[in-house]
Amino acid sequence: MRELLSFLKRAGYLTDSRLESALMELDRRDFVSPEVADEAYSDRALVSLASSGKICSTSTQPSLLISMIEELKLHEDHKVLDLGTGTGFCACLLGKMLTKGSVVSMETDKTVASIASRNLRRYLLSNVRIVIGDGRYGCKEEAMYDAMISTVALPGITVELFNQMKIGARSIVPIHRSYMNT
Repeated sequence: MRELLSFLKRAGYLTDSRLESALMELDRRDFVSPEVADEAYSDRALVSLASSGKICSTSTQPSLLISMIEELKLHEDHKVLDLGTGTGFCACLLGKMLTKGSVVSMETDKTVASIASRNLRRYLLSNVRIVIGDGRYGCKEEAMYDAMISTVALPGITVELFNQMKIGARSIVPIHRSYMNT
């Protein structure tokens, strides 16, 4: 993990010391499929869960994830909405960074969410809550959020999601648009 950290710093992706500390406390191997565990310290997106030959969850490329988190300009007391929990790597990083804050992480797949919950327990994170549900609508029960990050592309930002963000909140959300050729 130290080689990956060194690369992220040299390349200019990693500048936040709290994020660096969080990365040093986690082992990405715990968040990826055993079949790709040897590649856990590479700067590549990796499969974190597959079932019957179908990819159910991936671990975002570290340089992309770190860039996204850094762009949020988080404070230690922020409340963050994390969409696309996967096996929990992003949620755990955020939980380690936000020592006085909290994370609400949403996942649609119960099996994937259970793996993330196990990882939260492994790393003793009590400030992260995993919610099973459609992230497009956020988690109204836990609103209002200082920031939002999504490691899954959304078709857009719904009114429900927008209304759960504090004024001045920052968000990093990849938007996916489908176009039909006629």
